[in-house]
Amino acid sequence: ADDFAYPWRLSRQAALFAARPELGFCGALVDTLLHGRVLKGRLDPVFRLDLTVLSKFFTIFLHPTVVYNRKVISEADLHYDGNYRHAEDFDLFRRLADRYPAALMPESLLVYRVHPGSVTSRHSKEMRRTHLKIVGENLERLGLAQGCEDLRAIGDRVCLDTVRRAAAFIRALEERIAALPDPTRPSLEAGALNLFYFLYQLVNDEERPALTHELLTLTGKWNAIRRREKYALGPGAWAPWLSQASMWAGKRADGLAYRLKSAPAASVLAPYRMAAP
Repeated sequence: ADDFAYPWRLSRQAALFAARPELGFCGALVDTLLHGRVLKGRLDPVFRLDLTVLSKFFTIFLHPTVVYNRKVISEADLHYDGNYRHAEDFDLFRRLADRYPAALMPESLLVYRVHPGSVTSRHSKEMRRTHLKIVGENLERLGLAQGCEDLRAIGDRVCLDTVRRAAAFIRALEERIAALPDPTRPSLEAGALNLFYFLYQLVNDEERPALTHELLTLTGKWNAIRRREKYALGPGAWAPWLSQASMWAGKRADGLAYRLKSAPAASVLAPYRMAAP
């Protein structure tokens, strides 16, 4: 309700189904609208991997971009499960990807608005708990984990104990994936890395650098984050105040970078707005 679809959005997706009638559903890239400015979307190389595998680790498509092929998907499969509150799309897409082919269109068909009043912003904590619940279920079904309490615990409370348990979970998961055959391993490795980034963001949002430092150290993932963040979080164990100041400066730099790379929303959207009757 708070996004903008480009005029060609539906025709492009309908054309994809016409060209690939076996597809069950598809999503697309988005441009992002934040603070009155629009940033062009870019394709993440991870989406060149197996979407069925990736769907077990994260929500593969941004929900407002998804279109379903009713000639392929059974009506019985198109439902939300209330047990996955505020992550119903994650659950839906993992179920559909198990049964039907899916595709991501490598072009922006939508302008996605980010603002504090959105469901994602208002219910982020509950969404994260449910996200970890779904990932845990998927890993158990794949035989990559036996009991995911250590993963779920950090969604309920971020503290030194849950950070250490989550780090041990990540390490054990990576060891199991490393022992798998080549055809499935790259997509699973990408999924596990995405899970780490999810936990990294969850812990970092607590603004307690010592906990983020612990996660990075125990998982051995210092080289997986941006160099600027690495330097900022380095003193987190012995000088949290310095890390907090550095991360604050980093957020300001990110805001400036967004402004430099984006364009005013009015100039982007003006050509597509309908005139008042």
